[in-house]
Amino acid sequence: MDWKLCPKFLIFWWIQILMPLLGSISMVLQTNLYAAQYKAASGQAIKPHNLLADWHDVNTQEIKIASQFKCGETKSRYLITFSLAPYFSEMMLEKGKSSDEYVLLFDESLNNKTQMMQLDFHIRYWHGNIVKTRFLTMEFMGHATAVDLQEKSETVFSDLNLKTSSLVQISIDSPAVNLKLLEHINSDMVENHGVGLLRVGSCGLHVVHNAFRSGCEASKWDIESFLASAYTLFKDRPARREDFVTVTGSTILPAKFCTHRWLENKSVATRAIEMIGDLKKFVKAAVDKHVTLPRNKSFDIVKTGTGVLSTPLLACRLAFFCSVASILEPFLQWPVYWNLF
Repeated sequence: MDWKLCPKFLIFWWIQILMPLLGSISMVLQTNLYAAQYKAASGQAIKPHNLLADWHDVNTQEIKIASQFKCGETKSRYLITFSLAPYFSEMMLEKGKSSDEYVLLFDESLNNKTQMMQLDFHIRYWHGNIVKTRFLTMEFMGHATAVDLQEKSETVFSDLNLKTSSLVQISIDSPAVNLKLLEHINSDMVENHGVGLLRVGSCGLHVVHNAFRSGCEASKWDIESFLASAYTLFKDRPARREDFVTVTGSTILPAKFCTHRWLENKSVATRAIEMIGDLKKFVKAAVDKHVTLPRNKSFDIVKTGTGVLSTPLLACRLAFFCSVASILEPFLQWPVYWNLF
């Protein structure tokens, strides 16, 4: 035997033995990564049991191999934290960098666990014809003045290699210290790039919400009073509810009007449109003394103030309210709320 060929022979022999074993291990690891991703994405609790227990409809050879491996809670957390999270974070960051324009969002709040200020950064960017917003990173600090926030922001730009020239807007949560930070960053943008940031107010949610509310109030239709009164009329009134069901044959009652989140009242107005006929029946029955006549302000508003007997255009007004709200509401819903700017 030519001993010079022996090392090559041994290498070939070990490859023949190890390759199937390595292939099985690879399939086990890959499938457990998929399972950990599935658990994380679905929000399910990670418990020390087989992560593939929910995959009843998969019968491939890879799943059969992986199903023999029990992935405990600790290992699952390691897979998510040190394997999946860095991969998706890097992939997201590359997409953000490739975008010609992006928005940086941040919010600072007290972290009760560490007893430090936690500064969260998000990035919003175009991906095709869709605006996406993703968590970027976080920083911890003691003091949270405008200068401190600016230093942390510059650290994020530097560490993540983000192009400040592509920054379109800073989305903030309205405290005065953040407004001062906005002025600092805007000044730097003008000095270094000759163009400032897009200025639409301190918080996009409040800007859109307040614009919608102001428009409703300017119409003088007083839709708020009608929707709130319709709900209050039957709230905590079991006898009156029973009278309503007896007169109308319907068990559907007015929904609650939220006075501090107007755009979320589209469903409330939609319910009211569906109930206009039943409300008219109830009001007429109460006036004719077929049921107990409510003697309160809510009933007066529903009856003659801005309600079912005051104008034949009530349904049209509510429909217009819903139409405008349906245009603006998606921008304020999570996760689509972050797509506003």
